[in-house]
Amino acid sequence: MCPLSLKTSDSTQILATGKAKMWILLVGVNQYQDEHFPALDYSAIDCQQLGAALNEATREFPRKQVIVHHDFAAFPTFAAVYSSLKQITSAAQPQDTVLFYFSGHGVIEQTTQQAVLCLSDTQNDSLLTTGLKMQELLQLLEGCAARHQLLWLDACHSGSLVLRGARGMDEPTAIGSFEPTVQLVKVLRTRAAQSRGFYALLSCDEGQRSWEFPELGHGVFTYYLIQGLRGDAADAQGVIEADALYRYVYRQTVEYLNQKNYQLRLINEEKKLRKESPLHPEYPLQTPKRIVEGVGELVLGLLSESSDISGADISGAGISGAGISGTGISGTGISTATALVAADRPGNDKAELSETRFAQNFAHNEAHNEASPTRTPISAPVNPPSSPDSQIGVSKAVPQSESTLVALKQLSVFGYAGITLAILGAGFALGGLTGLFNPHLFTSLNPAGENAENAEACDRPLETLPGSKQPMEAQLLLPNCAAGAGWEQVKVQTFIGRLGAAWWVALTSDGNTLASVSGNAVEVRDLQTGETLRVLKGHKDIIHAIAISPDGKTLATGSADKTIKLWDLQTGELLQTLVGHAGVIWSLAFHPNGQILTSGGGDSTIRLWDVQTGQLSRTISGHKDRLFPVVFSPDGSILASGSKDTTIKLWNWQTGKMLRNLPGHTDTVRALVFDAKGERLASGSWDGTVKLWDVQSGEELNTFTGHINNVVSVAFSPDDKTLASGGIDNTVKLWDLENQTLLATLKGHLDWILSVTFSPDGKTLVSGGRDGTVAVWKLQP
Repeated sequence: MCPLSLKTSDSTQILATGKAKMWILLVGVNQYQDEHFPALDYSAIDCQQLGAALNEATREFPRKQVIVHHDFAAFPTFAAVYSSLKQITSAAQPQDTVLFYFSGHGVIEQTTQQAVLCLSDTQNDSLLTTGLKMQELLQLLEGCAARHQLLWLDACHSGSLVLRGARGMDEPTAIGSFEPTVQLVKVLRTRAAQSRGFYALLSCDEGQRSWEFPELGHGVFTYYLIQGLRGDAADAQGVIEADALYRYVYRQTVEYLNQKNYQLRLINEEKKLRKESPLHPEYPLQTPKRIVEGVGELVLGLLSESSDISGADISGAGISGAGISGTGISGTGISTATALVAADRPGNDKAELSETRFAQNFAHNEAHNEASPTRTPISAPVNPPSSPDSQIGVSKAVPQSESTLVALKQLSVFGYAGITLAILGAGFALGGLTGLFNPHLFTSLNPAGENAENAEACDRPLETLPGSKQPMEAQLLLPNCAAGAGWEQVKVQTFIGRLGAAWWVALTSDGNTLASVSGNAVEVRDLQTGETLRVLKGHKDIIHAIAISPDGKTLATGSADKTIKLWDLQTGELLQTLVGHAGVIWSLAFHPNGQILTSGGGDSTIRLWDVQTGQLSRTISGHKDRLFPVVFSPDGSILASGSKDTTIKLWNWQTGKMLRNLPGHTDTVRALVFDAKGERLASGSWDGTVKLWDVQSGEELNTFTGHINNVVSVAFSPDDKTLASGGIDNTVKLWDLENQTLLATLKGHLDWILSVTFSPDGKTLVSGGRDGTVAVWKLQP
C-alpha cells in the first residue's frame, strides 16, 4: 500500500522569498561507450522534460540553478557529472535544497557489491573507477551543507540495480550482480538517519524492475514525476511537496502496471481460446520506494498564474550547454513556455482484444516497442540532433509533412483508448477498437491518386478552437491546393481528453450525456460538467460492444461473458439480459424502428432480438469466422455483416436468407456503413483498402487505396459526396466520391484512427484515436 506522509517543516517561504537557493542536477544516459551496456531510448528525454517540468514548477523561486547532463546537452561523462556534483555540494548553503536525479543503467559491482550508476563512459571492467559509486555520491551529499537533499534514481532497476531486461528474463546478463539491493537500501537508510533533511526516491523496490513504455515516451517512474511536477501532485495552494509527489507517483505507477497486465490477460484469454502460443508474460510489479527519516514536506515547486522566471539564476553553473536559461533548457531547444510532453496520461485498456490481427499487431509492438526492450540497439547509436529545433519532444522538430500532439494530454487511465461515438437521431455510429498509445512522431504517406506526382501538395496547420480540452497541433494535407472542397477552412476542437478506462462511448444527440464503457461497467456522465450521473454494473466480463436505440432511451451492451444487457439510459435500470451467443459479443446495432437489436459474435452467428421482450427472434449463420460489424440499412430492410473470413454478406434479416455475398477483401472486414439512401455500402478492411459496393447488384464500384495497413472505420457524409476513413497510419482520409479521388488527409492524432463519423449537417467530422483523443474537425463558413 502507499505509505502515509510524514509530518515535517515547510520550506516554501525561504525558497519563494529567495532566502534559500534550489540546486538541481539532472543526469540521463541513452548511449554507452561500452557495448556491454545496452542503449536506452528514453533516459535523455526523461532528463530533458523533467528539467523543463522542474523549471516550470520552481519558477516562483527566484534563486535556483539547474545543471543538465544528457546525450543532447552537456555530455554525461563521469568527469563532467562528478565536476557538477562537486560544484553544487561545495557551494550549497545550509538553508538551500539540493536535488540529484539520475536516469540510466545501474549495476552492482561483483567484487565489492557496491552499487554503481553508469555514465556514458563507464566501463564494465572498471566500474569502480569509471562509474559513479553510490557510496561516493552519498559521501558528497553528506559533506554538503544544504540541510534539504533529494535523491531521485530511475536507474533502470534502481530498486534492484539491474539492466533493463525483457519480461520473463530470469537470468542475469553478464553485467554485475543482480542480488537484491540490500546494500543500497541500507546505505540510503543510514544516510537518511544521519540527516533529517535527506529524501531518497527510487523508481522501484528491492527485487523489482523499472519499466519504460513507448506509449508514454518515458520510463513510467519519470513520466509520473513529470506529470506530478506539472501540477497533478500540487495541493490546493499550488504547492508541490516531496512526499505528496511520491504518493502520486506511487499510485499512478502501480495503477498503470496493473492495467497493462490486465490487458495482457485479456489477450492471453483470447489466445487460449484460439489455442495459440506463446502467451504474453505479464510485467512484474513496480512500486516506487521512498527512503526518508522525519522529513517529507520539502517543497519542490510553487505553481501560480505567473510564468516570469527572468529573475532566476539558472545559467548552468558555468557548464556550457548544461544549464537552463530564462528561455528554456540550453542545449535542448525547449522553451519553458512550450508544452513538451508528447503524451500525458496513458490511454485506456484495449477493446476487441481478440481480433486476431490486432492481437498480432500488439504482439508485434511488444516485440519492437514493449517496455524494457524498447531501447536503441548498440549498433544504432543515438546521435545528437543537429540543431536545437530538432530536439526530441519539441513541436518544432516535426517536419512540415507531419503532425503531432505535443501539448499536455489527459488520456485514459489504461494503456489503451478505443472510442465509439453514436450520435443519436443522425443514424451515424462511430465504432472503435482500443490499443497502445504510441507517442513517437510519425510519418504518413498520402498517395493522392494518379495525378499526385504532378499536383502541388498543400500542407496547412489547422487552428485549434477555444474550449478544447487538450491542445492539438493538427494539419490538413491536400493532394493539390484546389482539392480541399471547403476542408481547407477546417478548424479542430478536442472535446474529450480523458475517458477513464473507456472502451466505447455513446454520445446523446444533444451532446450532453456520455455513456462510457470501462471493463465490465458503464459510466454515464454529464458531458458538460464531467459529473458521473450513474454507473451501470452487471456484466461478469469485459464489454466489447455498445449501441444506443434511435430514441436515445435504451443502451445495449455486449460482453465477453456472452450476454447482452439492455439498460434504461435515463435511470440506469437493467431492463433485460439477453442470453444466446456461445462466444464474445463483438458488435451491436439497433434497427431504425428501435424494436429489433442485432448482434454479431465470436461464435460466427448473427442474432436478432426483440427489444421489448428480450426474446431471441432469429439466428443467422453463414460466415466462417467471427463477426465484426453488423449494420442495418437506413430503411431497415437489409442487414449487412462483415467477418474475419474476409467476406461481406447482405441478408434479409426477417427470413434469414442471404441476399448476396460480396467477396473482394483479402483480410478481415472491420467496418461497414450504408450511405443515406441505402444504395451503396462502404467497407474498411485490414487489407488496407476501402471499397464501395452497389447494394442491389453487389458490384464492387471502387477501391480506395492510400492508407498504410489496416483500415478500421468508415463513414459517409450526409450528402453522400464524401467518404471518410480512419486507419492505423494515424490519419483520417476524405475521399471525393464523385471524382473517386483523395480529397484531403487530416492529421493530428499520434496513433491509430479507430473511428470516424459525420455530424448530421456534414460540417463536422469526429475522429477517435488510439492516442485517447476525440477530435472534432469543423468546417468554417
